[in-house]
Amino acid sequence: MSYKDFRAILEKEMVPALGCTDPIGIAFCAGYARKYCRGEVRCVDAFFSKNLIKNAASVIIPGTDNLHGTDIAVALGLVYGNPDDKLKLLDGLDNKSVSKAMSIIESGKIKSHVADTSEILYMKIHILTDEDDVSVTVKDGYTNICDVTINGQHIYGCDTETKNEESLRYDLLNLASILDFATSASIEEMAIVQEGLRMNIALSEAGQSGNYGANTGTSIKEKLSAGSENNMAYSAMIWSSAGVDARMSGCPLPAMSNTGSGNQGIVSTLPVYGASRVLNSSWEQTVRAACISCLVTIYIKSKLGPLSTVCGCVVAGAASSCGIVFLQGGGYDECLRAIKNMFGNLAGMICDGAKASCALKTATCINAACMSADLALSGYGLDSSNGIVGKTEKDTVEFFVRSSKEGLAAMDDVILDIMMNK
Repeated sequence: MSYKDFRAILEKEMVPALGCTDPIGIAFCAGYARKYCRGEVRCVDAFFSKNLIKNAASVIIPGTDNLHGTDIAVALGLVYGNPDDKLKLLDGLDNKSVSKAMSIIESGKIKSHVADTSEILYMKIHILTDEDDVSVTVKDGYTNICDVTINGQHIYGCDTETKNEESLRYDLLNLASILDFATSASIEEMAIVQEGLRMNIALSEAGQSGNYGANTGTSIKEKLSAGSENNMAYSAMIWSSAGVDARMSGCPLPAMSNTGSGNQGIVSTLPVYGASRVLNSSWEQTVRAACISCLVTIYIKSKLGPLSTVCGCVVAGAASSCGIVFLQGGGYDECLRAIKNMFGNLAGMICDGAKASCALKTATCINAACMSADLALSGYGLDSSNGIVGKTEKDTVEFFVRSSKEGLAAMDDVILDIMMNK
């Protein structure tokens, strides 16, 4: 096992992101196309996969005073930010730029469409100005440029991001190798995990002190009875759901994302941190536990795909359950039992878009994650007689992925139809 390979995977999949990655990814694509255009914009046609529309429809974009949707994401990309900043390109967004973006929308120049594609994560922005005709296509990753066409001429067909990803050794990832790396490598090898913890802690602190979304984290905190402050599950729920509260409702602080999702980044770090506060774990123990959680999330998501019908908090919640197990002295067997318990419990939780209620789902998942960890540490775990739970680690992950990708394949169409016609 090469520590370099694991570090490279962590650094590829853990990226700071300001706001929800779906609308920010759309703004990035629009901004990338705009930089090749001269003259005034006459019209913009934007094409998005169903999953992308679902996730961008309701979530608040930071700095916009509660604006949401694909059109405003496109418009902001046209008027503000440097696409070289990727998922942080809207950092420092000002009122003047928001007003300028709204003017473009009100002019009717932007038209969003459901793309005719089987790709899960796909967007194409076609801009026509009084001088140029430019289109940019992004797929498989929010900043993965796959095609740039200027005035009918293809500039290139695939960004180096995809080429670089091909050299990463995702095949090395399994529960045993992840535990080996997280327990044996120096803590300096986990620098990105430490950065992610600090970034997401700051976001959760903002969520706990402000008024964001459904205020799930603060509500749980306020309802605690005397003596419950030291309840590990409550602490894990508060820290994680408050972070999601803030992120889904326009907090101007970045999250450290995991596999393209800020919520997955939050849920693969903050439950571990919340548990560590009650357990009085050292910073090093917390980092190693969070590293396990982050890598297990990447391991499962590398098979499931960047966007899915199943809620990403289920995956990150199962991963955080492993981190919580580790903090309490558990090893491979206990972590596997925790994953089986989670998938046997919450595998069917659907994703109906990014929005305030994601914090409620986070709290549900983390409550289940702590319960799964407790059961696993007590020697209890669901066996293969229980639904999609497999006999082995490989089978359990495979069955979960199959039930999510194949079993819920029609769900996105139903959800999108409901969202667009209610």
